[in-house]
Amino acid sequence: MNLPQSLWAVKSKELPEKYREAFTRWLDGWEAGNRQKGIYLFGPPEKTEPAFAVLMKAVRRRCTPAYCILASKVPDFLLRNPDMEDWEATRHLTDISMLGILGLGREHRDRDGFITSLFSKVLEDRFYFKRPIIVSSTIDPSDLAKVYSIAVSDFIKGSTATVRF
Repeated sequence: MNLPQSLWAVKSKELPEKYREAFTRWLDGWEAGNRQKGIYLFGPPEKTEPAFAVLMKAVRRRCTPAYCILASKVPDFLLRNPDMEDWEATRHLTDISMLGILGLGREHRDRDGFITSLFSKVLEDRFYFKRPIIVSSTIDPSDLAKVYSIAVSDFIKGSTATVRF
């Protein structure tokens, strides 16, 4: 898992008890095979990023393939091979058991909507195949449609539970 080095040192005991308990229940349910919504961590980065790190490391400890991507790297990741079909460019982000997106809203969004449409496809496919996401962001869920598209906003709101910090 490619969690940023600065977040590897974060320990679960650094989070308030209410979040640790909620995250543990969520992970237990997910591991038991229950259909779980993803988690949308909303608030300042100094609070959401440690929570994101704790969740992603817990997923990994439970021997589940997980992939963490910085939101700022999503455009490069999706466009790494311009000869790829759209479905090929998004396949890895769709197929991994758990996808973590760190810092949603800090990435570059293109003017013609190509990145947004690929990102929307990733979210749609993950929702369809019942694969949750863990997202950290400073964007209030009610403002997602203003920053992205209505489709991206609807997929995030429909497929995640918001945890406000």
